[in-house]
Amino acid sequence: DELRLLDSPAGALIVSRAALERAEDPARIGRAALADATELALATVAADRDKEQEALRLRHAKLAKALGGKAGPLKTLLHRARISLMADAGADASAGLALVALTGERLFGHCPDGHCASLDRTQALTSAARWGPEVAPFAHAWQVVAVKQAVDTLASSYKKPSFGYTLIDVVDPLSGTGGGPVELALLRYRSADPTALLQISRLARGPGTTLPEEVIAATRAHLARVCDAALASRPPRAIGAEIKRIRDRARRK
Repeated sequence: DELRLLDSPAGALIVSRAALERAEDPARIGRAALADATELALATVAADRDKEQEALRLRHAKLAKALGGKAGPLKTLLHRARISLMADAGADASAGLALVALTGERLFGHCPDGHCASLDRTQALTSAARWGPEVAPFAHAWQVVAVKQAVDTLASSYKKPSFGYTLIDVVDPLSGTGGGPVELALLRYRSADPTALLQISRLARGPGTTLPEEVIAATRAHLARVCDAALASRPPRAIGAEIKRIRDRARRK
């Protein structure tokens, strides 16, 4: 019903869009917040080394203090971006960017309605990119975030009993960036069965292999391709620099 729609962030965005709401000042605030959030998200997933993670912790702490200290800076920035952009949802670019912000919240588990994990998150970014040239660089940058998360999740979980619980966070980004539909049976695996690994490799457009190391290598190669696509959309300089760092490291491994 209408109340449930309004309680949903996606529903509230649809309602704002349908009402052709316009507010240029909030939109500027929202775009700036989304740019900061996107660069921070990329830096967060790119921090593979101990020194990088320590520097990132200090950066998060400083940002949290500057933003009021009530929540993590990424959560605060994404919420600010979504709410501000939604106030201008009558404009195509603002509506698309609001969808990117909402999807960013879902990727980092900051869903206001509690529904984060699903198979539509990365595909939602593909849809958002179609809202205009201003939206595409941010949508593609967040696809890089999603695929980098998928690569790291697979590499850390394939030997663990938690493998089955992390599958959706692996297959959604691969499927949503060109890997094709996900077979429901894949999500039922609870361990890194050879059949599951073979399907993951195929989602990453990799070879027909069941060897974990080769499957992970296929996902890294896919990550590099997603980075190239993101860079082709000409993102802002700071965002592009983080994407290049992720791409170059994926190619070296």
